[in-house]
Amino acid sequence: MRVLARKCVVGIQANTKRCHEYAELTGQLVTAVAPVIGYDKAAAVYKKAVAQNVSIRQVILEENLIPPAKLDEILDLKKLTRGGRA
Repeated sequence: MRVLARKCVVGIQANTKRCHEYAELTGQLVTAVAPVIGYDKAAAVYKKAVAQNVSIRQVILEENLIPPAKLDEILDLKKLTRGGRA
């Protein structure tokens, strides 16, 4: 374990920009917007995002479903990691 740690683990750093991109692309974010836009619209947004390989955020903004400032509040990734209800 010490050799593995020394040769493979020590010095590893997360690429925070890429991690943020992955988090933005996750389909689970649609659950945060569903209470605001409704289940049916949220499902349609998810399907479109998957079909176009884009983020939930991008689809919502393109379709003007939620104002940008409100969407930033809803899709605050750090806030979403805390759990609970909005």
